[in-house]
Amino acid sequence: MAKSPKSLNDLFVSNTKNNNLSVYQQKTREFRQIHQLLSELLGDNIAQNIIVSNFNDCILQIETTSAAVATHIKMRQSETLSMIRQRFNPATVTINVKVSPKSMSVKYAKSLTSQSNINEPAPAKVTHIPDNAANMFDDLAKNATGSLKETFARLASHRKTP
Repeated sequence: MAKSPKSLNDLFVSNTKNNNLSVYQQKTREFRQIHQLLSELLGDNIAQNIIVSNFNDCILQIETTSAAVATHIKMRQSETLSMIRQRFNPATVTINVKVSPKSMSVKYAKSLTSQSNINEPAPAKVTHIPDNAANMFDDLAKNATGSLKETFARLASHRKTP
């Protein structure tokens, strides 16, 4: 006999300690509250460039793409720690700031805050190249063979026309 799937309400019941979904839901709620506190304390310009990545073993982990933002957070670390201890966890020991220029999570968070209208069409890409570059591709296509010749010819076809 096949088991029927559990309802979402059953999955999010928070009275069981082993329920992973409720644990993740609680952590997400805490991260959002901490981020809101950081926004109030450090300002919106700084907060939009950071993301709370973890809060484990009484250490708050923050990621940013900017060294300047990390320096600003470190300069105000004692004030920030005091507020976090007051509102969330009195045992909070420190704040670790990780600067990761390629942090996808921060880029994702930034893109969510900068979207003005989701229904707005994306701007068209410009696919024209200057005449001198097109001439170089033409010359390369004359001396190439096979697929390379086709590629150079296709690139030369993107010539900018007045």
